[in-house]
Amino acid sequence: MQNSYLRKRNLHLLLWIFLFITTGVLYSNNNQQKYDEIIIAIKKQEFKNADFLIASSGIKNEEMLQLIQYSKIMNEFGTYKKFPMVRDCKILKLNSKYAQSLQFLNLGLYQLLYFFDKDAQAFINLKKALFIAKGTENKILRCEILKAIFLYYKKLINISDKEFTYFLLEYKKNNYDWFEKINYKITEVQLKVFNDTMYIETNSIGQLLKNPAIKNNTYLEASAIKCLGLYYDLRLKKYQQARTYYQQAVNLYSKSNHGMSISGYYSTKICVGVADYYLKNYPKAIQEFKSIDTSYTGKIISWNNLYKYIWLANTYKELRQFDSAYYFLKKSHYVKNQLEQSKHDAIVSQIQIEYKTKEKELENLRLKTNIKSNRMLLYSFIFLLIILITISILGYKNIIKKKRIAEQDKRIKTQELEKVLKDQELNDIDLILESQEKERQNIANELHDNLGSMLATLKLNFQNLKRQKEDINLNETKLYDKTDALLDEAYQNVRNIAHLKNLGVIGSEGLLVAVKKMAEKMSVLEKLKINVIPFGLDERLDNTIEVSLFRMIQELCTNIIKHSEATEVNIYLTQGTPTEINIIIEDNGKGFDPKTIVSQSGIGLKNMEKKVEQMGGTFTVDSVINKGTSIIIDLQL
Repeated sequence: MQNSYLRKRNLHLLLWIFLFITTGVLYSNNNQQKYDEIIIAIKKQEFKNADFLIASSGIKNEEMLQLIQYSKIMNEFGTYKKFPMVRDCKILKLNSKYAQSLQFLNLGLYQLLYFFDKDAQAFINLKKALFIAKGTENKILRCEILKAIFLYYKKLINISDKEFTYFLLEYKKNNYDWFEKINYKITEVQLKVFNDTMYIETNSIGQLLKNPAIKNNTYLEASAIKCLGLYYDLRLKKYQQARTYYQQAVNLYSKSNHGMSISGYYSTKICVGVADYYLKNYPKAIQEFKSIDTSYTGKIISWNNLYKYIWLANTYKELRQFDSAYYFLKKSHYVKNQLEQSKHDAIVSQIQIEYKTKEKELENLRLKTNIKSNRMLLYSFIFLLIILITISILGYKNIIKKKRIAEQDKRIKTQELEKVLKDQELNDIDLILESQEKERQNIANELHDNLGSMLATLKLNFQNLKRQKEDINLNETKLYDKTDALLDEAYQNVRNIAHLKNLGVIGSEGLLVAVKKMAEKMSVLEKLKINVIPFGLDERLDNTIEVSLFRMIQELCTNIIKHSEATEVNIYLTQGTPTEINIIIEDNGKGFDPKTIVSQSGIGLKNMEKKVEQMGGTFTVDSVINKGTSIIIDLQL
């Protein structure tokens, strides 16, 4: 009784554990789907939709907090008027790999877009984010990290580091929709443009704009057109075409007020001004440079302002307006000094961060010491689990092996049964041939003995009747003569039929003579000629073999007359040695397809083949449509 109660309690406990695990998995999958929807909205610059998805999800966990931070960073993109939306990006102790990877992604982007002179550290954090993301099997997250890494490379202007080709390959493997596939191609071309040593296919750039899917996203289309401008500018030095593409990209970037588009808009306007500079359109270049809004603040805008002032100084120098050139040169130095001061502040801040990091590492070391004592239990459990899995695999392999042996025995029995059936089929063919031969003999005997003797008696009685009627007139005489001739002809026909049916079987001439007589009877003047060409065959064969071969030749010749429309048939009978005989029957008829021919009357080609195989020989059919047929019988005696 107590044991029954314990079993029920354990069963209920297992059921509750199963329900708990199942619910947890479903809940986790549902959350992951919401995370992916938010990231896809962010990458397409649909930030209002991303905010709505975040608000409607009702989720407040570590993953969602990192997604909110990511949305803010990508929305502002380091470009702001007075105060940044993103104020800080702290390192927290997180549990899930997804949240950890997002945290390092946010930190890397923050350092790249906000935190001055931290590009190298940003690159390290982004690579760490990618390493953690590989453990999540989430392509959407990995693509976002890789795009952040490419942002780092694009800021280098001149790329000498070949490691970016590895990241390009990773990006290509993780593409999951049309947006990523097009963005991959744009990124590949743009990075190769910045690397003078790498070859670029011109067609690969033009194909970017031919893809109709690119029209679905203004920012993506603007980036592709700007990429084409960079190719004409930096590689081909065709500045007029480059300027045209740059201007198209500027017009598209201006349709959005998000940080990514604002940054792209002003950096591309600098490219337009530089193209005008090289085209010696100096007034236009000055107009483009001065149209850049300096009220924006941020790391990217600061670098844009630096380039703006440098190119303004160069342009005024070409116009020989040295006062203006000197003025903008001083402004460029001022901006550069600001960036250097930011570098100093960044170093101080980094020292503080590293100090806090060391403190956390000491705390983690103490935790690891406590954890180490529990590792032996974990290793023991894993060892036992491996043993159980090994035993299970060996047992499964043993079951599979027994199953294969049983299937092999079944195949052997099936083959034996097929052999018995085949032997039975050949015996049936022998019985059919034997019965046919007996019937031919019976018909020949009946025709020769009974019907022949009756016709002979009828002819004798008819001649006696004619002699007894002496006073017959001329017409009756003719009638008697004609009737007598018909009786004589009928008697000869019956005699010939009986002789032909029994030819080579009950006669004593042998196979060669029987075949020659058959050929003579079957030949038709000016229509069909049957030639018999012997070689060897000096002695008689076994009567059974002679009968079988003659019937086959007779059947084949009959088929030729019926179906082939031939005018000539050659029958080769060759006995090279006493132990073998070769027979070839060839005609010049219309031929046929041996694969599709069906069995005809008589014993048929298939039955002939089986009979020859039973006799220890081979039966070969060689026929080509409109080119005649050859049938070869090789027999070991």
